[in-house]
Amino acid sequence: MATATNPLSKPQKSTTLAAKWRAKTNYRSKRFTGYAPISFAMVVEAGRLTAGKATQLLYVILTASLGQFTKPDEAFMESAVDLKTSDLAELCGCDERTIQRELGDLARRKVIIWDQSKKGVNNVKPLFRTWESLPDYKPGPVGEPVTEDEPEPELEDAKKDATVTKLTAKPVHVGAGKTSKPIKVECGVESISFATTLDADFSAVVEGGRLLVSAVPKWEPANGVNGLLQTNGIDEKPRQGCRGFVPTTTPVKQVSGGQSSQKGRGAQSKIGTSPVQHPRAGELSELLDPFLLRSCQKSLSGDLACLQSACDAIEDVPHDWLVKAVVERAARPINSPRTAVLILREITHNWRKTKDLPPGKRDLTAQEIKAMVDEDKRILAEKRKAIAEETRRMRAARIA
Repeated sequence: MATATNPLSKPQKSTTLAAKWRAKTNYRSKRFTGYAPISFAMVVEAGRLTAGKATQLLYVILTASLGQFTKPDEAFMESAVDLKTSDLAELCGCDERTIQRELGDLARRKVIIWDQSKKGVNNVKPLFRTWESLPDYKPGPVGEPVTEDEPEPELEDAKKDATVTKLTAKPVHVGAGKTSKPIKVECGVESISFATTLDADFSAVVEGGRLLVSAVPKWEPANGVNGLLQTNGIDEKPRQGCRGFVPTTTPVKQVSGGQSSQKGRGAQSKIGTSPVQHPRAGELSELLDPFLLRSCQKSLSGDLACLQSACDAIEDVPHDWLVKAVVERAARPINSPRTAVLILREITHNWRKTKDLPPGKRDLTAQEIKAMVDEDKRILAEKRKAIAEETRRMRAARIA
C-alpha cells in the first residue's frame, strides 16, 4: 500500500551580502562578469590612507558603492545604503565592533561620509575625489618602557635587538565599569609600566594567571569637562601606536552678520578647558552635556573621540542656529555621544542647504498681475482663432 509522504521543504536561499556578490560573478564567460570599477588612483590612495582591516573595509565600501548596476549611459553610483554591520564584518573577516570603530575613524579623517539610518545599518559614501589632498596615515611609534634597573642576563639579547612586541593591533576600548577580554602574551615580560594622557591612579593585580590593570581618572565629574586635569603636553609626542587626535590651529571663521562661528554675538569659546584643542570644543560640551546626561547618563566632554568628531562636524554653523536646532532635537532623548555627532552632521547639512537657497521673490503689483492675465487671454484667443480657421478649411475641402 502506498503511503503519502510530505514533500521536502525547499531550502531557503542565503540573503547575506557575501552570497549575493558571489552570485553576481560568473567566471565561465570569456570576460567574467560581476565586478566594480575601482580606478588605479583609488588603489594608490587607499594604501596610503589606511592600514590593516581599514584597508580591506575601504575596498568593500568601494565595491558596494561603485559596483551597483547602472545603464551604459549613466554615471556610476558613488554611495552605498543599507549596508549591515554584520555583512561588512563577514566580508572583512573581523567582528562588528572593529567595523564600527574603523567606519568612525574613516569618517573622522574625511575618507568617507558615514551615517546610520538605524542600529546596525550603515549608509556610506567614499570621498575618493578628495583622497589625494588628505595626509598619510602614520601610527605613532611604540617604544620600550624605560627602567633604571640592571637588565637580567636572559633578557640582554632581546634588548640589544630592540624588539617591540605589540600585544594589541589596535586600541582596546573598555566601557565604564567593564573589563576587556583576556589578551594572550606571546613573549617574556620583565616588568610593567603605566602610561596615560590624563592624570589617573593605576593598580595592578595577578589573578588566576591574568594580569588585571585598573585605572581611576583624577577629575571631578560634577565639573564636566572643566574638571579634567592638564595632559602635561603628552599629546605633543605620541607614545601609543593608535590614531591620535591632531590639535586644530585653524582660525575661527566669520559668518554673515558679524557673528563668530563658535559663539553668537561675540562670545568667546572656552579653549583650553578640554583635552580636544578645537575652538568650539567648550561650546559643544556646554550645549550638549546637559541633554546627554539627562537622556543616557553620559557626556560629550567625557568621550574624547566623539567630541573631536563633533568639532569636525559642526564647521562654521553659527551659534544661534546651532542652539535652536539642538534644543528642538533635544525634545526627544539623545541616546549616546555618537548620536549627538550624527545630529550635528545633520544640522551642518541643513545649514549648508539654507545658504544655497535662491533669494525670495517680491510680491507682484496689481498692474503686473493684470498684464499677465491680458497676455494669457491674447494667447488663448490666437489659439481659438487658429482652430476655427483650420475647421473651416477642412469643411471646405470635404464639400469640394
